[in-house]
Amino acid sequence: MEIINEILIMMNTAFLVQFSDFVVTNHRNPDIDYMVNDVEYKYEIGWYNLGGLACIFVFNVGTILFFSIRDTISRLKTRFAKKSQTAKPS
Repeated sequence: MEIINEILIMMNTAFLVQFSDFVVTNHRNPDIDYMVNDVEYKYEIGWYNLGGLACIFVFNVGTILFFSIRDTISRLKTRFAKKSQTAKPS
């Protein structure tokens, strides 16, 4: 899971250049690539990128919380089971 997480973060951070002036398209003249000066286009690309990063963040935090709560409940059950066995009079 850690490798998948690192790959997803790497893919998203590699495309941070889309926020800058280095967004290249050739929809006006197929022979010449040019820099996109359309700010709205850059913002649209950026929002998709931020949405992907937010999904990765929510998934990671959710996974951490799930396993932490599961382990805590397991430890508490074990602790109370040991206390209940030792507290019974014979």
